[in-house]
Amino acid sequence: MLAMKHLLAIDEAIQELHAFHSRTACPAPMPHQYVGTIIDNTIGLLMAPGNALDAGTRNITFENFQNWLSLMQAVHRSFFSSIQMAAELGFDVISSEYGVTVSSRQGAKLLCKVQKIQRVASEANLQLNELDDLIKHFSSYRPVFNDQLEAILGLTSLKRESKRQWRRFFKALSIVRNKTSHSDTSLSDSERADLEAGGCAVMIAADGSLQVNPRMYRQTADFVLQFFDAIYGALPKSKKSNHVTTD
Repeated sequence: MLAMKHLLAIDEAIQELHAFHSRTACPAPMPHQYVGTIIDNTIGLLMAPGNALDAGTRNITFENFQNWLSLMQAVHRSFFSSIQMAAELGFDVISSEYGVTVSSRQGAKLLCKVQKIQRVASEANLQLNELDDLIKHFSSYRPVFNDQLEAILGLTSLKRESKRQWRRFFKALSIVRNKTSHSDTSLSDSERADLEAGGCAVMIAADGSLQVNPRMYRQTADFVLQFFDAIYGALPKSKKSNHVTTD
């Protein structure tokens, strides 16, 4: 029954999205065509789960090969965003098991600076209400991916160089995730250096931009699994400890 509800929603969504074609196909203005490309990508991605539910033969055709390439780019975005999300979820599991509270290092750093300014202002009998607003703002910073990664690495007995290499890998993965989520795939000199350092040099095209193909999924997934294998092999035996160090 639940599967049929999903199937009905998928088919209705595909039909509704198809209805946009007359508004988004050439010779519509380019902004409209860009939206149409995303709609076509979504239709293509919806067909796989739909066909899996009823062994159907839904399919999508493309007016030119570039539109098909755009669908592949959507798959790339999905994979690299999802694999990084999976790593974050893994961080959360380990942090919970060991009672680690992860905080924002950036927020703490900025908060410390503002508090120093506030002390100096107080000594000079200056009342700067804006500093209170900044303290409240920086105190509310939520931890990001690197904060979670550092918390996990800090729990382990991994050697300094091993930690450094995993940081490099995840920095490279973040670059790939970000670039596959935007239209501009050009890479700066520092981004290319970070990809090389993180073991992702194969993703640098001859023109210096990012290049991705599905064959790169397996190695990326394998690296993430190797990371968690290494983490679980280097975690302390006793849990519920919130002592974290970083190298």
